[in-house]
Parts: sequence; C-alpha cells; structure tokens
Amino acid sequence: MDAGLAAVLGAAAGAVGGVVGSIVTGRVQRDGVLVAVRAEHLKERRQPRHDAYRAFIQTILNLKERIDFDSYENTHWREEEALKKEINTRWIDLSLYGPDSVIAGASRVRDIALNVVHEMGVSREAAYQLMRMDEEDGRFDDAQDTAGLAVDGVYSAARVLADAVDEFALTASAALNDDGTKRPRFLRVSRGSV
Repeated sequence: MDAGLAAVLGAAAGAVGGVVGSIVTGRVQRDGVLVAVRAEHLKERRQPRHDAYRAFIQTILNLKERIDFDSYENTHWREEEALKKEINTRWIDLSLYGPDSVIAGASRVRDIALNVVHEMGVSREAAYQLMRMDEEDGRFDDAQDTAGLAVDGVYSAARVLADAVDEFALTASAALNDDGTKRPRFLRVSRGSV
C-alpha cells in the first residue's frame, strides 16, 4: 500500500510540476512575443519621432538664435504670431509620437518658448514707446527703465529656454534609444507570483 501511495503521490507531484512548468513557459513565451512586438513598433516609429523631435528642437534653436543676435527688437507682431504658430505646430507634430516623457518635456519647452515670444513683443512695444518720446518728456526715464526691464525679461526667458531645450534633448534622445527590449512595467512579474 505504501508503494502504491508513493507512486500516486509521485505521479500527482509530476503532474503539478508539469502544469506549473507549462504555465511558466507560456508566460515567458508570451512576454517574449510582447517584447518583440513592442521592439518592432518602436523601430517603425523611430524615424518619424526623430524627425518630429528634430524639427521641434530646430524651431526652438532658431528662436534662441534670433534673441542671441539682438534682432528680436525689430520684430513685428505678425512675425511674433508666426513664431507662436510654428512652435505650436511643431509641438503638435511631436505630441502625436510620444512617449509621455517626451510630450511632458516638450510641453514645458513650448510654454517657455511662447513666453519668450511674448517677452519679445513686450520689449518691442516698450522700445516703440520709448522711440516716440522726447528726452524732455517727464515720462522718458520711466519709459527707458521699462524698456530696459523688458530687454532683461527677454534674456531671462531665453536663458530658461536654453536650459529647458537641453533637458528636452536628453529626454528625446533617451526615447529614441529605447529599442523595446526592456520589459515594460506591465509585463514584469512580481516576486512570489508564477
């Protein structure tokens, strides 16, 4: 009787082991397929993402260059509107490709860039008001101070923009370097589970 019971228990243990092994093997194979599919998906999106990220960064660098050469003072409101439109268009293109970390970084850069364009308009308007005044006007000194503060505002916003675009470039680069072979969090099995 003991030998028969041992045989039955041995057979049951073998069956349970086989079932558990099959479950583990199935999960590993499924995870492997999901990682392969994700990698292929990212590969197909890499070039369009690269192009969108590059166009966005180039637009921001063009804006920064415009400020670096002090030519922002002779802008026109139509040019400022065109700059805003270009920034938003490039951000929309980029936001369609993701991932979330890139969209969040690009949103921050977009907001700062739009603020830079706003500051350019404030500076342009302050310079225009100053040019219309005579030095004998009692408000001339105040207008001169306002114009100086407006210029400082442009440069301050541009420095923030430069830092933000550098940070964004690192985030975008990391997204482009993701080849999909890392297991996403939703595929990771927690300890103790089968």
